[in-house]
Amino acid sequence: GVARDVLRDSRSRVGVIAMTHQLLYEGSNFSGLEFGPYLNKLVQLLKQTYQREKSSVDVELDAPVQGMRIDLATKVDPAFLRDYLNSGAMAGKFTVSEYWSENVGELDHYVNQMGGRVSVFDFPLWGNLKDMSNNKGFFDMRKLQHAGYYKRAPQLAVTFVENHDTDRGYPTSGNKHLGYAFILTSEGYPSVFWKDYYEYGMKRIIDPLVWIHEKLADGATEYRWADEDLLVYERRGKRGLLVGLNDNAHSGRSEWVSTAFGGN
Repeated sequence: GVARDVLRDSRSRVGVIAMTHQLLYEGSNFSGLEFGPYLNKLVQLLKQTYQREKSSVDVELDAPVQGMRIDLATKVDPAFLRDYLNSGAMAGKFTVSEYWSENVGELDHYVNQMGGRVSVFDFPLWGNLKDMSNNKGFFDMRKLQHAGYYKRAPQLAVTFVENHDTDRGYPTSGNKHLGYAFILTSEGYPSVFWKDYYEYGMKRIIDPLVWIHEKLADGATEYRWADEDLLVYERRGKRGLLVGLNDNAHSGRSEWVSTAFGGN
């Protein structure tokens, strides 16, 4: 009856809470859960709860696909992946491939094999941003004028400073904030590493840069100044944005540059 249904639902809620606590303590990160294992155990719990009254229980999930990240794309046949991404629920959905190569030509070849169906993580740019950050003032900023796949195809380049793999094996340190200042004011599709934002104390730096990206950073790029320490560039969109990045923390810089917009 009604009382039995109420008790059953209460038991389900308690079970979900207990399972959530268990998974949190089993993991190393108390602020979140891996969704896949959590969802699998949740489905099993629901089936155990309701299967006692029915011979079988079917669980249907209504979770529309918004996009996909292809891990280790160098090991997936492009022809297979291209056909898969052009069919069924994935047709027309955003997809980014982790094709780990710092060679712009290799990334371009892969994108052509995929018929332009995927974006790619910009590992060539990542390598330069890592060097800029870790060398702490001894990086030639002029290199950023030509670094990265985003210079060839900004609409297909997902730019980043760090991810779960690089953080473990090839971490960026030092001037990391400059890396985020660059990708969030430059062309391409920037990606923020969740640990930088939530665990490594960079939220207060990243938030204003995200606002700049959303409100001001549009249009083509025109470089206004470049030397070993200083890079100045303008985004030629309707709103106008001028960016200056100095990787030498021990020496301030000021330069006069031209812009397409006047003073206010």
